[in-house]
Amino acid sequence: MSGRKRKKDTGLNLDQPLEDIERDIITILLKQENHNQSKVAKRLGISRSTLWRKLKNDL
Repeated sequence: MSGRKRKKDTGLNLDQPLEDIERDIITILLKQENHNQSKVAKRLGISRSTLWRKLKNDL
């Protein structure tokens, strides 16, 4: 090992389109945060309204 920490395997398939990866990440975070959209938006660094729009359009 070169001294760098390895990132934990997230189980995400990075060979899929970016929109699908984004949807998967949002879904995982919603489960982790018990569907608290404010907490998920904060973790993603986006506004709650942006998260809401992504949920409305993609999920």
